[in-house]
Parts: sequence; C-alpha cells; structure tokens
Amino acid sequence: MRRVPIGFLSAVFAVCLYMPIMAAQPESYDSVVMGQGDPKADVVAVQKAVDQGGAVLLKGTFNFGQKGRVIIKKDVEIVGESDSKGRPITEIKGGFWTFYSSLP
Repeated sequence: MRRVPIGFLSAVFAVCLYMPIMAAQPESYDSVVMGQGDPKADVVAVQKAVDQGGAVLLKGTFNFGQKGRVIIKKDVEIVGESDSKGRPITEIKGGFWTFYSSLP
C-alpha cells in the first residue's frame, strides 16, 4: 500500500475548501453603473456604458420609466450584481423592450 504525505492531502483539502470562494471573485468590467432610481439618469448612464462595449456591470436598482430603452449597437456583455449565494440583486424597473438590438 502506498502512503500519501499529509502535506499533499492538506494542500488538496485547502484547494477544495477555497474553490467556491475563488470562483466567486469579481471579474474585470469595462464599465460599472450604479442605479439612481431615476428614469432620466439611469437610461442615459446605462446607454453610455453599453455604447462603449465590453463588459458592463449594473449595480443597484434602475428605473427605466414607462418607455425607457437601451439600444445595443456593439458587442457587449451586460451583467447584474449577485449576492454571496449567486442570487441576482440588481433590479431594473419599467422600460419598454428595456434592452433592444436589431437583428444582425
């Protein structure tokens, strides 16, 4: 029977223990937009970030009013914030076709 050193087992255990924490680390974003709860400010801020392309992180609560819309013209990844258990906490209220992109 072959013996496995205790140090090796400890290292494997530590990696397994911290793997979920390492996976939950925030990614790098090109833009971060904080919701103001104001349709005029929120739509303009999100549109500006989306127009730059890349990865956009939305944080907080956004209000797009009755007809607010962000038009997507570039390749962009739009991500909301989530809690420690992965549940979404970013909220977007209102809007009409809130994020719109014409067909390619």
